[in-house]
Amino acid sequence: MDATNIDFSNVSDDLGFRYGRPDAPVKLYAYLNVECPFSRRYEQTNTALINEFVDAGKVQYIVKPVDRPTGHLRKGNVMHSYLTYDDPENAFKQLTTMFATRQEWTKLDEDGVAKYAEEVLGYTKQGNDEVQEAIKEEAVKVGAKTVPTAYVFGEAFDEHEDNNTVRDWLNAAYATATAEEAFDFGADKLNLGAVTDKRAIKYGSDDAPVKITEYINFRCRGSKRFEDAISEKLEQLADAGKVQRIIKHVDIDAAGLYKGEVINRFVDYKDQDRAYQQFKEIFARHGEWSAYDFGGIADVAIETFSYSYQGNKIQTEVVKEEFKNLGGVATPTIVVNGEKAFVGPNAAQELDDYLASVIED
Repeated sequence: MDATNIDFSNVSDDLGFRYGRPDAPVKLYAYLNVECPFSRRYEQTNTALINEFVDAGKVQYIVKPVDRPTGHLRKGNVMHSYLTYDDPENAFKQLTTMFATRQEWTKLDEDGVAKYAEEVLGYTKQGNDEVQEAIKEEAVKVGAKTVPTAYVFGEAFDEHEDNNTVRDWLNAAYATATAEEAFDFGADKLNLGAVTDKRAIKYGSDDAPVKITEYINFRCRGSKRFEDAISEKLEQLADAGKVQRIIKHVDIDAAGLYKGEVINRFVDYKDQDRAYQQFKEIFARHGEWSAYDFGGIADVAIETFSYSYQGNKIQTEVVKEEFKNLGGVATPTIVVNGEKAFVGPNAAQELDDYLASVIED
């Protein structure tokens, strides 16, 4: 799944069937087709986990069965016409049953699928045509080109995501949604004396008066937002000799960020120009590689990006230890001249404001 252009600001809570309490603080969305084997894998991997969070009142699961106009997925369209949207709890049970019996009814033609739904599963056809058409149109607006496409807490994912990562995302989403105060990233508590320029991608002159050390994780969505927001400006300042960028990927053992370590193994730190271009490409094409499992990421790096495996074990260990000594807890963490630090979702704007006060036009 390429998540590059997926925009869930266009998603509606009203389309599909909603499983769980309407006041649940976290919404998990999923576009599925019950004939799709990959949707089935997603469902089998995550249903027990989703039930756990729904039963606890933490998550409302909003399922959007997507009709497809061609191929074998048309059989899924037939099954979708039997879902009881007016009884969401039953619809969720139906969905589980449809996936569980897929190996039986997928062998049939479309008329046979309808007969199987009615005579074997005991379902009654519903008047879902308008709802199904609206879901299909919404999927196009959102950019959900493939099934499954799921979304929670700023993360779009598919069947490749492991169960532990999805659990981490749901827990993080719940903690954020229910927090009474903003999370303290502790920028003022960092040991800035631990910052070095070792084991980094450097861009800009060593003589630049302002050194900006960027601790990022390639898989981290917050790191991507930071780079999207300010990377171009930092590059311009570096080209003008005003700043030097010192970029360090940090291996963080949480919420799917292990994947950052996988893609980092392909960064050619021995060739700084090459490494900087890879850094830019990895974030620019984030949606193309980040949804895959570890093996898939390696395949994309080699076959699509034409990278060569570098290993970078020492690189990873040294930066991870430095980040620990710094007292870092989240990416992005940005340090300027070893004197000022910015951490978390507002780091780009805070850094921009600070640079405006210390760099002359």
